[in-house]
Amino acid sequence: MVSALDDGVRNVSLALRQTGLWNNTVFVFTTDNGGEVHAGGNNWPLRGAKHTLWEGGVKGIGFVTSPLLSKQQVGRVSTEMMHVSDWYPTVADMVGVKVNSSLGLDGYNQWPMIRDGEPSRRKEILHNIDTLYPQQGEQLLNSTFDTRVRAAIRVGDYKLLCGDPGVGKWWPVPTSDQEELPSVSPIEDFIRSGHPKPEQSAPTAGVKNLWLFNIKKDPTEKNDLSSAMPEVVKRLLDRINAYSATSLPPVYPPSDPACDPKLHGGFWGPWR
Repeated sequence: MVSALDDGVRNVSLALRQTGLWNNTVFVFTTDNGGEVHAGGNNWPLRGAKHTLWEGGVKGIGFVTSPLLSKQQVGRVSTEMMHVSDWYPTVADMVGVKVNSSLGLDGYNQWPMIRDGEPSRRKEILHNIDTLYPQQGEQLLNSTFDTRVRAAIRVGDYKLLCGDPGVGKWWPVPTSDQEELPSVSPIEDFIRSGHPKPEQSAPTAGVKNLWLFNIKKDPTEKNDLSSAMPEVVKRLLDRINAYSATSLPPVYPPSDPACDPKLHGGFWGPWR
């Protein structure tokens, strides 16, 4: 499959060159989240996997190539912070479209970072707040975000996770004789089986529900700093709390048979 993908990318890039479009093209190849360990994906040496909030589940990689990049950017590996929501204003700037500031976008224009190597305009990433996910442990602080709730945030070099972030294993590189892997989280079971989402359960006393890492120095999330740096924990929980105060509640509507593509000419689309 990967070989076929490589051939496809090559075919597209060759077609752009042959039609004279390459000199005005920005070619972006990226991903949205970590690999699915049950479907050939692997995130080693990062911790966790898809459906978790560990780096193996949320960190994405990619590359950008273009004749429009400055020379010092060619062949350079960037570790600057960028979120998927940044692509819209970034691509808009690439093509000369001015985004109306009144839209209040969450994303930042990262074209100066990609093209010229300027520092990222993004200083933090809210990975998730999931109020429907079963809570874990006890509420550790009363004056900020509830640590029983599944959430994660990156601010500068620090990343905080709370609640139940999913199985925090370091999944090994697959082998031909590897046994079936266990689930990484209840959400994965829900997605894979189609069963109803787990019901909210009562908090379990004594279960750990707070972690803090310096992701720049510790990208594999092995050295938990939550006990040693309570002031950083409080600051990051306050940031999650600020996001939570302006968020809309998640909605999981029941299945609607009326959306079946068979009823709409064989196409997926709005049905009401």
